[in-house]
Parts: sequence; structure tokens; C-alpha cells
Amino acid sequence: MDKKKLPLKEQVELLERGVFTRPKANGEQADKLLRTINRVKNPLETARLFFVRGVSRYYQFLLQDAQEDLGEALERFAYLRDAAESEDQRQELRSLVLQVKSHIGSTFLVLGDFARAIHSFRTVRDEAQEHHDAGSLAYAYVQLGKAYMLLGRYELATSNLEQALAAEEQSGRNGLAGSIYLCLGTIYSKTSRTGEALELLLQSLDLLEQQQFAETPEVLTIIGSIYFNQDDLIMAEQYATIALEFSRQTGVRAMEAESLKLCGLLAHRKNQAGDAHHFLTKALEVSRSIKNHTQALEIARLLVTFSDASEAAPYCREVIALAEEIYQQSVDSCIAAVVLQDKHEDMLRRQHAQKHERHRLNQIDERLQAVSLLGSEINALNDGDAVLELVSRRLPDLVPADTLSLYIMNPHASSLSLKTKLSDALQSNQIRGSIPLDDTSSIAAYSVRTRNPVLIRDICREGKFYCEDGQSASLSSWLAVPLTAHEEVYGAVLLGGALPESFTSSDLHIIQMCANLTASALAAAAFTLQFNQVSRRENLLSKYVDKTIDQLSIYDKLTGLPNKLLLFERAVPLLQQAGRSSMPVAVCSLELHSTSEESSSSDESLKAVSRRMASVLRKSDLIARVQDTHFVAVFNDLKEKEAVSVIMDKLIREISRPFAVKNRVCTYDAHGGISFFPEHGNDLPALIRSAESARQRAQLFGNNRYAVADVKPRQDYITG
Repeated sequence: MDKKKLPLKEQVELLERGVFTRPKANGEQADKLLRTINRVKNPLETARLFFVRGVSRYYQFLLQDAQEDLGEALERFAYLRDAAESEDQRQELRSLVLQVKSHIGSTFLVLGDFARAIHSFRTVRDEAQEHHDAGSLAYAYVQLGKAYMLLGRYELATSNLEQALAAEEQSGRNGLAGSIYLCLGTIYSKTSRTGEALELLLQSLDLLEQQQFAETPEVLTIIGSIYFNQDDLIMAEQYATIALEFSRQTGVRAMEAESLKLCGLLAHRKNQAGDAHHFLTKALEVSRSIKNHTQALEIARLLVTFSDASEAAPYCREVIALAEEIYQQSVDSCIAAVVLQDKHEDMLRRQHAQKHERHRLNQIDERLQAVSLLGSEINALNDGDAVLELVSRRLPDLVPADTLSLYIMNPHASSLSLKTKLSDALQSNQIRGSIPLDDTSSIAAYSVRTRNPVLIRDICREGKFYCEDGQSASLSSWLAVPLTAHEEVYGAVLLGGALPESFTSSDLHIIQMCANLTASALAAAAFTLQFNQVSRRENLLSKYVDKTIDQLSIYDKLTGLPNKLLLFERAVPLLQQAGRSSMPVAVCSLELHSTSEESSSSDESLKAVSRRMASVLRKSDLIARVQDTHFVAVFNDLKEKEAVSVIMDKLIREISRPFAVKNRVCTYDAHGGISFFPEHGNDLPALIRSAESARQRAQLFGNNRYAVADVKPRQDYITG
């Protein structure tokens, strides 16, 4: 039966089921329907079509477009869920919301943003457990397992995948078993459990083929790679060819490039240099077209390896270009760019050492995950001592050294103080409890004075200036990096090696990245401490200056809330702090309207509703009465922008709840607008104007609604 003759609801359901088997074709059909249907009259179908198109673009590696579509679907599903009349409808829409959130997390995973991906999957897991949604819970566990697998944390990945199997069995479905076996098989293949890996992958292949899922080419490619590693080239070629055909049929271009890469490896193993070059260049072209820089980087490195010196140069340039693009995306990619730059320079300088260099690259790539995790853990700490303790434990795993010392700047004494020290029995004049900044024999002091890193491969040849008599033989290699952030120096990292050439330029760049992370965390911790001290002093002073505050009229006399003057006085430092820490800050313009018989300007009712608003907000938030029934709030200390919706929902719900004043029932409605710093303004007046503009748009849709600047207003808000 022709899809066009089916009712719209059935067409959309067919597309939703088919997007996981033929994502490209179903995504194109969803795009056509979105251009023709009436979105207002078909809200659920519209949300589903955005979801289908987003999933399709995810499989085609159009990740930014996919995130936009999935974000639109999430907003629409969430609105429909809140407006649902029955619990069954809410449960169905709640599952759809969790499904969309999981796929948004998958886009972060493909982009290599593991922190946000894992946070998304954990959020879905917790919500699914809360609402007893076994299907969504199983999918969250699968994605968590995949994330930890990519991070190399195989035990944790296996644990999550086993929980996914249990949740899948509880849900009574079997749709995720193929994906679970795929991940487990991949883990076993990476941990040299080849027999178990093949068994699981073949089970995964059977299940995925029955369901016609788009992951089939991925399974085929991994099986082909296993046979390739076992030198069974006939089986490997069969699986590679089938995988290439499937990936082209389904439109999953990332797996098309992976299949082409395997074909190139097979051709190289069979000494078919021309075919190997053809397949690898085609794979590079496909991965570049979908902007899969990590995959393209791996393929380009193969082309460098398989080419002779005269042919390798353009691919070396390609490797460098790809590495530079990856550097802009994440800390992990930055390290890869440094490694590849070192490789290129070493190939030109010492062609005979290529095999040794590739081995070194593999070792450094393994440290990539550790650096990423270190950055996430550092950002989660607010205490400077805790940051230093964490860094001192993790750095020896990234760059092996015989000594590691962390020095902290003592600005009052113009010296460096030894904060932490990890070393063996080796002694050196370089490692002292306190080092004056003008000490010309100290490598750490020189690094801080000049704000430049220092790499000494052999101190007997390069660094006699730093040696004292009898000390030159203790340690041969030194690496020092200053801890700098916001043009301030906070200390230095000093590493020593017993042997010459203990450190390379790659090690230097890795330590620089870690030093930047450490310095930024120390700066944030120092500012937080200073801010807390100032806050405590303000609290103490406030007990003695109440009369002065009244005279200055910085509080509203009727409601007791801050007025416009105090709002600006307190909000400006918050914005300045947000500019330094990159934490989101939201400004809300809120207008109240009395819907009771009593006048909206009633003093008693305004007092009551003001107290209710203040009780709902967090201690870190700020709300002020700027004119009659017009209020402005500043939401600070937000972990993410989406947290504003939770605050606004609670605030509007509390405002709209009836209350009694002098035996009269009073009710208020509200509409609000939200702006974010710095997207909608660089200062408070600009942010208030943007928020008021959003509020005026929200007012067009009725009371108890709010909108975000430059974003469609949130639809019906139903008070309890």
C-alpha cells in the first residue's frame, strides 16, 4: 500500500520504525512531510517527524543538524507530556522524552564529548528508574556501556551492558539485545578474547539482521577486522565487502568509511598497493565529507604509513590539518594534534625510525582518555588543595617521571613553595621546599619568571646553567611548565628524569594542557574563596548597617525585596564572575496580574505574593521589585541552561496558587521572559531588555507562560 494514501499518523509511525533500518530514506521522507503538514493541528506527529529526521541525520553524521532536530522534538514532546490529560498519555510521552534525551546523548558521544554524553545517559537512567520505564532504562545502560567502552574502561562498560540485558529482559522486548552483544563483542575483541568476541558478534549479527537495524554494517566490519587480525583474509574480505554494501544501502556513511578502510588494509596485506591506496583515499574522502575528523585522522595515518617518503608528504599535511581541526573540538584532539605534529617532524628528520615512532604514538594515544577524565574531575573540584592532590596523583600516569613536584606561588614572599612532591630516592638541588623567584639556578623559578615552559633533554649538554657542583649527575632530564590562567601565575609543575631524553615535545604539550587545566581550577577556587570571604563580611556588616540601607533605599519598602538599585549592585558582580568561570546566568523579567476582585495594587496581596516568590527561589538567586507588579530575577550558579525551566515552573506555579489575605481569596497570573548571559546581552540592562521582549511575546499566548529570548515561547503552563 502506498504510504501517501495512509493516514498521517500511520505514515509517521512507519517512518519512526524504519528510521533505525534505513535512516537516510526515512529521514528524507520525514523532511518532506515536515514541509507539508499543518504543525499546529498535528503536534504529536510533528514532534515524531523531528525525532525521525534527527535520528536519520545522526546516522549520516550530520551531528549539529541532528542535535537541532532532536532538541526541537524534545521541546515538543515535553510540552505535550505536561499538557496530557491521562496518566497513560503522560507515560507514553515520558518514554518518548527519555528516548529523545538518549539520542541527544548519543550525538555527544559521537562528538567525543564524553562528560556531557555520560551525564545525559545517567539522567535518562535515573528518570527511567523513577518512572519504572524498563525500555528507556535498558537503552540508557547500553549507551553508558558504549561510552565507557570508548573510554577504555571495559569493566565498567561490561557492568552497564549486563544491567542493560537485565532491564531488556524485564521490559519484555528484544530490540536492544543485538546492540548489547555488539558492544560486548567489541570489548572482548579489544581484550584478546577473540573466540568469545566472535560468538557474541555473530549472535548480534543474527538479531540485527532480523530487525534490519542500521548497526548491521558495524558488526560485519568488526567481525571482518577480527578475521583480518587472525590472517584469515578470505573471511575478512567477505565480511568487509558485505559491510560496505550494507552501509551504502542504509546510508550510514561513517560505517561506509570504516568498511573501505578495512578493504584498504586487506589490499595492503595482499601487497596490492594500488587497491589499498584507492580504498583508503575513498575512505578518507567519505569521512571528510561527514566531518568525522577522528575517523579521517586514523585513515590518513594509515596512508602515511603505507606510502613511501615521496608520497607521504601530502598525507602528512592532511594528518596535520585534521589534527588541527580536532584540536578545536576537545582536549583529547588537541593532544592528538601534538602527537601527529611530532610524528610528521620525526618522519622528515629520521625516516628510519618510523616503526618506533608509531609505537610511541600508540602509547600516547592511550593517555588521551586519562587526560580527558582528569579535566572532568578537575572541573568538578572547588578546592585548590584537592585539585593539587588530584593532579599530583594523575600526572605520573600521563608522563612517567622519576620526580614530580608542584610549586605554588607565594606573592608576598616572591617565592615558590613546594606543595606536593612525589619522588624516589634520587636527590637534586632543583627540588627544595622554598625557591626565590630570582634564583638563577632553579628551572621552576625560571619558568615562572619568563612564563615559558622549559624542556631540558640532557642537563649536562643543555642546562649546566642550572647545575650546582656535584648535582649534575643526579637527574639528566627536566621539564617545567608554569601554571598560568587569566594572565596570573599560580605556580609551576616540575618533572625530572634520571636518563637523558626522558621527555619529548609531546610530553611537554601534554603537561601544558594539564597545567592549564590546573591553573584554571586554582583561579576559580581562589575566586570562589575570595567571593565567599566577601560574602561572609557582607553578612557580618549587614547586621550593623540596616538603618543605613533604609536610608539608601536599596530595598523595596512594601515587599522587602531588593529594588532596582540593589539589583544592579548585586547582579553586576555575578555577571563578572560568570564571564570568568563560563557558568550560565539567566535574567528573568516577570509581570504579575491580579485575577481576584481585590485591586492588583493591593499592598497586602503584593507583600504575600512577594514572600511566596522569594521562598521558592534558591539562596543563590536574586529577585527585585523594579516597578509596581514588575519584578526582575537573576538566576545564578546554574549547572546548565535547562535548569532555568525547573525554577520558572516552580515560580509560576507558586504565584498562580490562590492564597488568603484578610479573609479574601487572592489570585495572580504571571508571564515572564528569560535571557542568558552573554548570548542575549553583555550587561544587565541589555539582558533585561531581551527578557522583557521575550516576556511580551509570551504574553501573546496568555498568562502563566514564559519564553526565552530568540526562542519560541513555552506553550500552555497548567498550574496544579
